Amino acid sequence: MTPKSYYDEETNEILEIDKDWFVGAKRMHEAPELAEVVEYMRANGLMSRYPSRRFMKKRAVSMLIDSDVVARLKIDGEWMFRANVALRNLLKP
Repeated sequence: MTPKSYYDEETNEILEIDKDWFVGAKRMHEAPELAEVVEYMRANGLMSRYPSRRFMKKRAVSMLIDSDVVARLKIDGEWMFRANVALRNLLKP
């Protein structure tokens, strides 16, 4: 049986993937045609769950914040992003 194509040559579009695609999918390091890409990514710290610190623009820090402030930030998710924006705006010249 020929595997289903997820590319429409007539319209030059990639079709929506389904559960069958994920079942047959390979990890990057399992595809021999991607060996050079994988090697480059590993050598440059890009092939890890946590990117190399030299590529990160943010730093993890620990600080004590009043619980009511944390509760207010966590009301609707993305609280660390909003805390970062608030601090940035506070520190603008």
